[in-house]
Amino acid sequence: QAIVDANANGGGTDDVLFSVSLPATINLQSRLPQPTGHMNFDGPNAQLLTISRAVGAPAFGLFDVFQPVQIGFTRIGFSNGLDDGSNGGDNFGGGIDAFSAELHLTEVELSGSQAGSGAGVSLANADGVISDSAITANIAGTQGGGIYFQGDNNRLVIRGSTIGSNGANGA
Repeated sequence: QAIVDANANGGGTDDVLFSVSLPATINLQSRLPQPTGHMNFDGPNAQLLTISRAVGAPAFGLFDVFQPVQIGFTRIGFSNGLDDGSNGGDNFGGGIDAFSAELHLTEVELSGSQAGSGAGVSLANADGVISDSAITANIAGTQGGGIYFQGDNNRLVIRGSTIGSNGANGA
């Protein structure tokens, strides 16, 4: 609902703060709405707040954005995304799929997601910064188990982060 409300606000940057009893896992039964404007999502701690696709839920990536906006995630965990191309998915970004959206991840943990490409994170046609984060145990069907980056004239900066124990079944 916070994304829907922020989309209705018009211009500017919206901050989404979480007010839940901790530790908490937000189990999604369906994909989240896509942001249409700049947004920052600020959690308390990636080990205490996780956004996950619920067990038995249909296949979908956890967070998709296909607009030329800036998206930031801070201190949030993501797990169990599954973008296999079904249910309106594009087979990219089981955890986070950002196409044309500048992406900033700080103290974020992405694990246990699957997609054709970029099982943890898929970032294309935009810049990105990943700081003090962990992208682990994600499995891609073809490429980019942890991260898929297609950055013609764009850049991805990674600082102080762990990217490991990911796999890709393709070349």
